Amino acid sequence: MEKFLIRAIKVGLYGILLTPVFFARSFIYPFLTPKVFVFQALVELIFGLWLGLIIFYPAYRPKFTKLTWGVLIFLLVFAISAVFGVDPQRSVWSTQDRALGLVSLFHFGILFLILANLKDKLNWRRFFIFGFFVSVVVAVFAIVEIYFPRFFLEYSSGRPGSFLGNPAFLASYLIFHIFIGFWLAAETYKNRGGFGNLLSWSLVGGTLLEIFIVFITGTRGALLGLALGVLVFLFYLAFTRRGEAYFGFSPRGLRITSAIFLSLILLFGAGFWFSRDSSWWQKIPVVGRFTNLSFNSPDAQTRLIAWQIAWASFKERPFLGFGFENFKYPFDKHYEPKLLRYGFGETYFDKPHNVFFEYLAVGGVLGLLAYLFLILVWLRGLLSFTKLKRFAPFGLGLVAAYLGQNFFVFDTFGSYLLLFIVLAFVDACDVKREIVGKASKILVWPETGKKLLVGGLVLAAAVPVYFWNVKTLYANNRQYWGLNYFFNRMPSEGLEAYAKALNTRNPYQDAARRDFASTLKQAFELGMEIPGVEQVSGQVMAGLAEAINNHPNDFFLRYTFADLGATFYVFNPKYLEMADDQIIQSLKLSPRRQSIYHIGAKLKIIEGKKEEAIKMMKEAVDLDPEVGDPHFFYGLIALQAKQYDLGFSEIKRAEHLGRKATSPDEMRVLANFYGDFGKYNEAISLYQEALKRDSRDVESRLKLGLVYYMKGDKDLAGPLLLQVSKMVDITKSPYFGELRPIYNDLGIRI
Repeated sequence: MEKFLIRAIKVGLYGILLTPVFFARSFIYPFLTPKVFVFQALVELIFGLWLGLIIFYPAYRPKFTKLTWGVLIFLLVFAISAVFGVDPQRSVWSTQDRALGLVSLFHFGILFLILANLKDKLNWRRFFIFGFFVSVVVAVFAIVEIYFPRFFLEYSSGRPGSFLGNPAFLASYLIFHIFIGFWLAAETYKNRGGFGNLLSWSLVGGTLLEIFIVFITGTRGALLGLALGVLVFLFYLAFTRRGEAYFGFSPRGLRITSAIFLSLILLFGAGFWFSRDSSWWQKIPVVGRFTNLSFNSPDAQTRLIAWQIAWASFKERPFLGFGFENFKYPFDKHYEPKLLRYGFGETYFDKPHNVFFEYLAVGGVLGLLAYLFLILVWLRGLLSFTKLKRFAPFGLGLVAAYLGQNFFVFDTFGSYLLLFIVLAFVDACDVKREIVGKASKILVWPETGKKLLVGGLVLAAAVPVYFWNVKTLYANNRQYWGLNYFFNRMPSEGLEAYAKALNTRNPYQDAARRDFASTLKQAFELGMEIPGVEQVSGQVMAGLAEAINNHPNDFFLRYTFADLGATFYVFNPKYLEMADDQIIQSLKLSPRRQSIYHIGAKLKIIEGKKEEAIKMMKEAVDLDPEVGDPHFFYGLIALQAKQYDLGFSEIKRAEHLGRKATSPDEMRVLANFYGDFGKYNEAISLYQEALKRDSRDVESRLKLGLVYYMKGDKDLAGPLLLQVSKMVDITKSPYFGELRPIYNDLGIRI
């Protein structure tokens, strides 16, 4: 029974090493969802087997070493922070796009316990070699992505993310393997007498490839972390007296060589820093991203603001913070309006992009201390465990690289996975485990009884596999197809798919409700014929109300409800009153966020309260007059309020600040105003751009034809209006009476 359990557990552990390559297009988050939930399912099944193992074979039971205590304290502190946090549900499950809440964190903790306590039954070197070559596959496909950008998805950022889907996530995953790969190469060189074998060359080649891939990701935090790790590695080799030989170098020769390389790297770094303004650095790929490093750069500014908010959050809740994964809430509360200067995407931070500030904000001083204690006992093991004497330089470099990159980013699935595996490896080398293990006695039990109990434990473990993982994967898949069906103008199929997603109980139903609401709104505004749209819109609004009840401090859910109310009030006028209330609540949660004022102003325009709408947008502009977005929407609101001089002047001001119409909807709305005022050239330009973005935009095609007609250019107007008559039944338009004379004049039969 012991051999069977060990083998089954090891198969599962090797399967876990494969999870970083799991990718499937048919999920909302194809690079994340399959990884996390397959990983959790494997851990749960392995846990059932491991329980059977430790019941009958006490030698494998957890030993409470300092590192084990470090992991347990880390998990316990953040579990307590979640209980007293502002949104315990978000702490437990995280968000759909992260899926790394306490549940996932505890799965990593269980993986640590299993690995650390398998004793000599796990060949760590073989285990690491397998994981390393999985990472090489990931690195190879980063190159594939460069030459075939649509290999993973229909778009690519230009910087590879491979199976991790994001260049920063890819780099943080590979950094661990770079140091592990060099260590494995050194051990293989020693054990096999040099580089006269394929494995040694493969390990060195794979490591160099991964360094290259980290470089071309252009992730500055990861590259700085890697540089710090290399410096620590070389410093340790240059000044340690522990005297180990690597790659044929004697201890003395290694110290001299390391000191030389260390000096050269420091000199190169200094030379680069003082000459970074030279134009020829810009010609080197990726290096150019480092030449503009300054506290005034957009990236630095957004990070500094997020860090300042994290510090303010810590001072507000200094003991246990806002709860694991809850940084979003203090960020919304202390939102800085000038973030919008750097793009709309920079206004939503659910992480401060610095692990130390993050743990201060979400876990308070106890959270940060728990993390630092874990790092300290990790370092203690590397420096004091005899079995880790040869791994120590590589391990210290790894720790430095990990902490260095975490000063600018945050932990992801790949980094968490490798972190807990490496922690388990270090803990497994604690000699105290051997002393305790020798006194262990096997529990005598009938073989049939053992099999029945183990089978029951595995079946019990399969329960969360189904309810936590399988059902979540299914719901996510249905949500994906719902979105795609609507995108391809198949609303009936989309409604059916979304219904299955929403009716499948899983931790991310509220995210699916919000996604469905946004999708339905877009489809409705595009004029898509949606079966039972009045009833469906009511269901959507009710679903969002339930999501708000589950997360009352989430301004974005309230903001979304208000935005939908401004669209679906045509079916139920009460939605306007409800939307107004949600705007009031949103402003209490995030009082300086400009987008809330815009939705509030839209509602006021619909309600006929034009002066109040103008006042709200003026307040939004005054939050930071140098941001283009509020000026743009202020202009649109003013035009709708028939304050045309103000409207057009604000549109011009927005353009001066770099904010132009960006979506087909914005282009069409603005073009309508230009057309009404006889500014035909501006209207034509906007309609044409809208059609470039969406060739199926019937309204823009119709309006473009009408503008050409009004301008007297019938040769251009005719073909466009003919196309419209073939795309839709123009006779059903409420404006057919006005359109018919134009069609007759152009000789188009309808």
